[in-house]
Amino acid sequence: MLTAEQRDALLLHASRRKVKAGTLVVRRGAAADELYVVLTGKLKAGVTLATGRDATFDFLGPNEVFGEIALFAGGTRTADIAAVEDCELLVLHRPEVLQAIRQEPDIATTLLQVMAERIVNLSEAIEDASSLDAGARFARSLLKLAERFGVQPLPQNLQVQLKLSQQDLADLIGVSRVFANGRLKAWEREGILTHKSGRLTIHDISGLRRAAELP
Repeated sequence: MLTAEQRDALLLHASRRKVKAGTLVVRRGAAADELYVVLTGKLKAGVTLATGRDATFDFLGPNEVFGEIALFAGGTRTADIAAVEDCELLVLHRPEVLQAIRQEPDIATTLLQVMAERIVNLSEAIEDASSLDAGARFARSLLKLAERFGVQPLPQNLQVQLKLSQQDLADLIGVSRVFANGRLKAWEREGILTHKSGRLTIHDISGLRRAAELP
């Protein structure tokens, strides 16, 4: 995630783009020439599998960047990225990114950290897929959402600031909506969480960690 100073340095070289919820910002396979910084709103990154099912890799919020891997490595985009809320983005082409890095070298370090974290997350996802059942993987995905997008308006209530349908949640680990619905209902009965009108609230983090097979 960029610091305020790094974001402001990029702002000097960037154009702004407003996108509506549901807009596809980046298409998998498209030519890669732009880096994006999220100013407001949230987006999701994923692909459509050969089976026709969607798989979601990640969600992105303010001060986060995307498009850096294809920009620096060359080639084409590796995922679709779509707005899940109305968003405002900074958009920089490769020469503008390099100019910003020359003026603020710490930006390069941050972008390297972002890429490293994504590689680590991918490795963890592969390991989880080979060693955990779908229920534990689902619980771990919800914990990661809570860690990144959770706010705590009341004690013992952690609200995830994303509006996500059951299908959106199912796409996080590539399971059916029916499976996700069943798990969510079971955890609601146990008092671990509630999911109403697309809003997820976690009441028992310890209980969800147990479901995720974490210490």
